[in-house]
Amino acid sequence: DAWNGSFVVDQGGDNIAALRLYNREGRYKVVGQARPEDYLTGLPAAALGEVVSLAAVGTLENSVLDGTLAVRGRGVSLDGEGAIDLANNAFDNLDLQAVLLDNELFGPGLTLDDAVARIALDGPFRGLTAPLELTVGELDAGGTRFVGLVERGTVTYDGTRWTLPLDATVQRIVSGNSLIDPRLVNGTLNGTVVLAGDNLVSDDLALRFPGLRADLTLRGDIARGGYALAGPVEARGLQLENLGSIDAGAKIRFMIGNSVPWRLAANFTGRMPRVTNATLANVAGSNIRFNGAVTLGAGRPIVFDNTRLTASKLSLTLDGRVEGGRTTLAGRGRHVDYGPFTVEAALAGDGPRATLVFANPYPAAGLRDVRVALAPTPDGFRIETEGQSTLGPFDGIVNLTMPAGG
Repeated sequence: DAWNGSFVVDQGGDNIAALRLYNREGRYKVVGQARPEDYLTGLPAAALGEVVSLAAVGTLENSVLDGTLAVRGRGVSLDGEGAIDLANNAFDNLDLQAVLLDNELFGPGLTLDDAVARIALDGPFRGLTAPLELTVGELDAGGTRFVGLVERGTVTYDGTRWTLPLDATVQRIVSGNSLIDPRLVNGTLNGTVVLAGDNLVSDDLALRFPGLRADLTLRGDIARGGYALAGPVEARGLQLENLGSIDAGAKIRFMIGNSVPWRLAANFTGRMPRVTNATLANVAGSNIRFNGAVTLGAGRPIVFDNTRLTASKLSLTLDGRVEGGRTTLAGRGRHVDYGPFTVEAALAGDGPRATLVFANPYPAAGLRDVRVALAPTPDGFRIETEGQSTLGPFDGIVNLTMPAGG
C-alpha cells in the first residue's frame, strides 16, 4: 500500500536518468531528472537541453494512466493533465500547455516573447487530431516585430508529420517604416503549415491587412535555424504625405538564418492614381507609373536597381542606395518640355544636393549641355548653372533664401 523506490539508468558510465518513485495506495508519484541529449536531435534536443526535470502524479488502473505531468527543459516548460490509455495507444482528454522559456529557440534571428501553446489530445496516437491555441506576445523576425499573435486551429499528426491549418490574428506589425506601419494593424493570417522532422513548409500563407495583402510560401529548416518567405505583396491607397496616393505590388524574397543577417529582395511595380502635389503634377504630368528592384537587409544598404518612372511628361531611369543616413541617386530621363537629361543626387542630414545636365532644353535659344547644380545653404539653396547658347557659353549663380516660416 505504501512504498518508496528509485530508478537509475547508466549507459557507458554516463548517467541518463535518476528518478524517485512513490506509491500511496495506488496513487503514484515520479520525480527526478533525465539527460536525453544523446537520444534527441534538432528542435527537441534544443528545447529540452542537457538536463530535464520532470514530475508526474497519478493512478494506473487497467493500463490507463491518469494524472498530472510537469516537464522543465532548457527552452520549454510543459504541463499536462488527463489520461493515456496504454493498452489502446490513445489519449483521453489530455490537456497540455507549453511555455517557451528560450525566446531564441528557433534561431537567433527569430525571437518569440511570451509564447504559450495549449493543445487538447483525445484519440489514438496515430491519426491524431487535436485543437491548438497559440499566443505570442511579440515575435521579432530580423527587426520586424509582430505584436499580439493568436492562432487557433486543429493540428493533425499522421505518425511522420504535423499539419496545422492557420487561422491567426495579429494586433500590429512594426517594421520601422513610418509609411507602412500605420496600416499594419488588425491583420489575419491563413493557410496550412506542415512540420516533418526539422522541415517547416507552407505553400498558401495569406496575410491580410486593411489595404495590404500578401500570398506567400514558407520554407524553414528548424535544425539550422534558416527560414525563407517568397511571394506577391500588394498595397492599395498608400498615402504619401504631400504627394498623393500609391497602388503598388511586389514579388518578395525574404531570408533569415542562424547567425546570418536577414535579407529582403523585391521586384516592384506601381502607379499613382492621385497626385496632390502641384509641383509634381507640373513636372511629371499625369498617369505616373513606376517599377524596379530593391534589396535590403541587416547591416547592408538599401539598393534600388534600374528603377523606372513614366508619366505623361516625364520618363526616368534611376539606380540608388540608402546607407548611413545618406541617399544617393543616379540616372537619366527625358522630359516633354526640356528633352533628355541626366541626374545625380544625394540626400543627407544637411539637405538635398543634385546635378542635372540637359542636352538640349530650349532649341529656340540654342541652349545645350546645360548644367544645373543644387546644394543646401544655412538659409536655403545655392544653384549654379553653366552651358552653351546661341550667344555663346554662359554661367551663373542663384542664391535662394528660404527663411523659417517665410
